[in-house]
Amino acid sequence: GMPQASAGVYAESDAAGIYNGAETGAAEMQSNVLDEAAKSVSRKIIKRGYISIDVENFDETSGLLKSYTEQNSGYIEQSDQYADYDSQTNSYRSKRGNMIVRIESSKFSDTMAYIETLGTVTSRSETAEDITGSYVDTQSRLEVKEQEKQRLMELLEDAGNMSDIITIEGRLTEVISDIESYQAQINAYDDVVDYSAISVSI
Repeated sequence: GMPQASAGVYAESDAAGIYNGAETGAAEMQSNVLDEAAKSVSRKIIKRGYISIDVENFDETSGLLKSYTEQNSGYIEQSDQYADYDSQTNSYRSKRGNMIVRIESSKFSDTMAYIETLGTVTSRSETAEDITGSYVDTQSRLEVKEQEKQRLMELLEDAGNMSDIITIEGRLTEVISDIESYQAQINAYDDVVDYSAISVSI
């Protein structure tokens, strides 16, 4: 709603202040960046669903679920199946299995509702985990490292002697490695926030 729209405006007007104060030290800068990021980021929620259903025909149900998922731009992350062996009749009875469906989080509730129509629901639960704080923190650390990288690149251009160059390059390598790991963390967060996981036992 409204708060998000105005947060964007604040973020724009205050951003210049952050960069101007870049020399005031990383600690102070990080708290500025954190405040900014908290204002402009929308809530980051990881939704997970668990649902167990009894069905007449495993193959038919898993086929329906697979096509529903693909039609809704999702994918099956994991799928396994097994059959109950009946030693009395020396034959396999009903097939059972588990599937992990990954679906856009905006379609989470619809997908849960759809799965419920496929059989008799024997258990069902869902969880929502708010990771906004961790997300914002990681984002701000990344931004601070990006700015440090920029300053090191500038120092490297001005460096006169070999020992300075070696020291700066060593630090630059560390900073680039930090940037890559923070970026990987953000990508992992984005993946679980954007695509909910629903575990289905059939």
